[in-house]
Amino acid sequence: PLLFDVTGLVALGNLGHRAMRVRNRKENRPPLHEARVTSSPRTEHLACQLLRQPPNGPDTEPTKTVASRSLFTSLCNHMPEHIPLRARERLTFQGDVPLAARLSACREFLKFENAGLRTRHAAGAPGLTIVHQRAQVIDELLRHLFDYAIRRYAEERGIVPTPVALVALGGYGRGELSPLSDIDVMFLFPTKTKPSEAKPLQEHLTNEILYILWDCGLKVGHSTRTIDDAFVEARKDIQTKTALLEARLVTGAQKLFDTFSQAYRSYYTAEDPKGYIAARLDDQASRRGKFAHTVFNQEPDIKNGVGGLRDYQNAVWMARVRLDVTSIEELAAQNYLHADDLAAFRRSYDLLLRVDRKSTRLNSSHTDISRMP
Repeated sequence: PLLFDVTGLVALGNLGHRAMRVRNRKENRPPLHEARVTSSPRTEHLACQLLRQPPNGPDTEPTKTVASRSLFTSLCNHMPEHIPLRARERLTFQGDVPLAARLSACREFLKFENAGLRTRHAAGAPGLTIVHQRAQVIDELLRHLFDYAIRRYAEERGIVPTPVALVALGGYGRGELSPLSDIDVMFLFPTKTKPSEAKPLQEHLTNEILYILWDCGLKVGHSTRTIDDAFVEARKDIQTKTALLEARLVTGAQKLFDTFSQAYRSYYTAEDPKGYIAARLDDQASRRGKFAHTVFNQEPDIKNGVGGLRDYQNAVWMARVRLDVTSIEELAAQNYLHADDLAAFRRSYDLLLRVDRKSTRLNSSHTDISRMP
């Protein structure tokens, strides 16, 4: 059976909630979930309605009853459900567009969307919502850059010689992208692709996509593999195997990705799942040892510390290999977790994601350490 240290896993998140409740009682403030302005689509829609049609009377201004007018205006301008629309407006490149113009458009798009993410975070949006939306922003950016690159390749050199898929890996593949986190992508080619066919296309995609991402200040990890190459690397390195567990198609050849995904699923569920779990537990023990196997640290590591984000993700990875599930909710559906434990997982994971984003903002650089003021 697969064992989960639920107490240790959610302890850090529970400590955060407990500290918040104690501080609120001392300061006679309502709980966070009552006091904050959430940025759900319903709230944002209501905010826009209030701004466009304010109630009559000076005492019913939304700025006095809910939040500042500037916050509402920003929420209206940055509706998350409109991210694809804004990407089409800003990133649809027709004809031969100079590199400088494309780079400028990408920078402006990211600047605008990052401002929206900061606004929604400040308004109290759940941590998981924010990391999903940032992944969506990068998805849209990559899709438009990829489409332009493939079209220009065909126009300049003729038919594209082989199918290619742009695949998200790791946390980005999971659809969770914290601020300043690495964006891990893989250019996936069919197994029998000849190097002479792949190399010119690979170089073209690097020039047209990756260089723009780097010039936008993004941290991008990238690889180029055939399907067989991916399996070779997965067997050699547990980190690669784990990253590929969460592979997700961003854009490109759907059939190619489906072929890889089905084959990889058969591989990781059948080829020594117990060995993979043992290796992950060893990694967990080593990682926790760096923090004295305790959650009681003045400056906890939100990602790697005991009860941190990595512990949650580690549990899901092991469950995926052993039980062929893709989310913590599926564990509850199969009676591996009680409803209360599932709620604790969700609540704590969401809190840690919010704290992780806050720590990065306060330090103006990527950090997983929650620093003392």
